[in-house]
Amino acid sequence: MEQGLNIRPGQEWKELIKGRPQVTGTEGHDFTSIEVAIEWAQSGLYKEIRLNRAYKTVTGVQTTPRRLPDVIGIRHDGKVDVVEVQSKTDVRQELLERNEEAMKQLPESMRGRIQTRLSRSLKDQQP
Repeated sequence: MEQGLNIRPGQEWKELIKGRPQVTGTEGHDFTSIEVAIEWAQSGLYKEIRLNRAYKTVTGVQTTPRRLPDVIGIRHDGKVDVVEVQSKTDVRQELLERNEEAMKQLPESMRGRIQTRLSRSLKDQQP
């Protein structure tokens, strides 16, 4: 991770994570992005995980309009998964639709899952 995490033996998964999370006006948005990236890195399913990077940067495929998911991962089988962390001004369905539009521009063999997560602060506000 670009933040300069110490990598101790057994923590090689940290090397899979690159980039910095997007900082928004929603408390916990950045932390939630990092949390997802760590989950993915520790899962062993991914060869690369990027924070706040464009589809083209990670896949080499230009998408229009340019989208930067909060977390984008390339699985070992080449499939691309993304997570958008929902901020207080986001509408979940719109986040999904924007990424579906981008994902459809990738070769079919690369199309993976699209998910959303509530930022930690929004989760804490739910009943």
